[in-house]
Amino acid sequence: MTELGGGAVALPRDPYAVVLEMGTTLACTLDPDEVAQAIARQVGEALDVQSCDINEYDADARAFTYVAVWSKELRRVDTDYVGTVVSLDERPERDAVLRAGDVLETYVDDEGLDPRERAMMLEFDEQAVMEVPLTFGGEILGVLGVSDSGRKRRFTEQEKELLRLIAGPAATALGNARLYRRQQEQARRLAVLLDASKALAASVDLDEVLARVARLAVEAVDAATATVYEYRPHHDALVYRADHSTASSPEGVDDDALGTMYRLVDYPGERAILESSRAVLEHVSDAGLPEDRRRTMETWGQKTCLSLPLRSGGVAQGILRLSATTDERRFAAFELELLEALAEVAGAAVHNARLFRVQQEESDRLREILDVSRRLTSTFDRKAAVTMLKEGSERLLAGGMAAQVWLSGADGRLHRVVGEDGVSAAELARQAFVTRRATEAVAPDRSSLAMPLAVKGSPEGALVV
Repeated sequence: MTELGGGAVALPRDPYAVVLEMGTTLACTLDPDEVAQAIARQVGEALDVQSCDINEYDADARAFTYVAVWSKELRRVDTDYVGTVVSLDERPERDAVLRAGDVLETYVDDEGLDPRERAMMLEFDEQAVMEVPLTFGGEILGVLGVSDSGRKRRFTEQEKELLRLIAGPAATALGNARLYRRQQEQARRLAVLLDASKALAASVDLDEVLARVARLAVEAVDAATATVYEYRPHHDALVYRADHSTASSPEGVDDDALGTMYRLVDYPGERAILESSRAVLEHVSDAGLPEDRRRTMETWGQKTCLSLPLRSGGVAQGILRLSATTDERRFAAFELELLEALAEVAGAAVHNARLFRVQQEESDRLREILDVSRRLTSTFDRKAAVTMLKEGSERLLAGGMAAQVWLSGADGRLHRVVGEDGVSAAELARQAFVTRRATEAVAPDRSSLAMPLAVKGSPEGALVV
């Protein structure tokens, strides 16, 4: 029976017929959203209530996500609320439903009602609420609830029994849809990893591989941005290597150029992420967020960041970072699994590309040495020879190096014969000349290395870089 305004009205249909019809309808789709919406509509109509909603439960986060709503008069506030995440601390009565494991009814005029629950009910014009947990395979999937705005509404035992009966097929349908979704997610995960592996196998160009990894990460979990940083141990710094974004940068903020280096001494929060053994989830609202990370997130309008350290053979290679810029978000378990697998691919890509780059640089260096040697042995002109030596050394070492060539004169002293005046290293050259060994001087603003020039053990001069 249904009591509205104190009057009794028979339930419009046989409860078992309602359950049977609902089960038949739900068997026609495996889409979780369609299943949830169909359940909300059929339950609402069967119990003749103002509205019906379904909240999906996340046990790890102890929170509910509002996934479906049906109402006789659907309002904008109802549809806008879909997707909202609410913790159990904010809805104590829903926690009670889970603990009870059975139908629980709540009325706004209950004397012992928690003030937070009463405020929520009044906000959505709910005078009477009845909820039941949805359990499938021993797991609580969520809560199915109905509400009415009639002040005299009290749910009957028959209505509570109908809700219990409906909860069975509803939970089964949601559970099957969730399993189907997981299968789809697994298939997508494998497809993403296959694509990433193909990219890795097809190219040794690190920029190309990392750009594809960033794009795949964004597409896999529908993030706003994915960024890849390479760790440079020699500089103890992160280098901005790749980015893929579906959102524009905040107004007035200029994008950093690819190749920009960030020394970790200035970014302790980044160092902690790099040295972490697992993904790090950060929300801009987190009280304990490292100051450098908060500053970066606020500058770029990031609400949530998920950072995955890139490793290969246990060695840090960089960071893959995804961000959400609209709202704070959580990542589902399957999304984390996918991104962690993608991070493994990216870590291997950085490692392999680094090895290839080292080999390529070594080959280039050997070719340069061969070229310099060939040109040096092909001339008998002293001035041309020392010029070749200076220029060849600067090309070999690169990175803003400057070279000098010092030779022994008739007076037995060393004289600089070629090289800029600004690079003065007379004493260093003399030490290398006398000891016939490499001599090094390191200072905060400049480092110098002198190598002796000798023929059959006889010193002729020194090369200083």
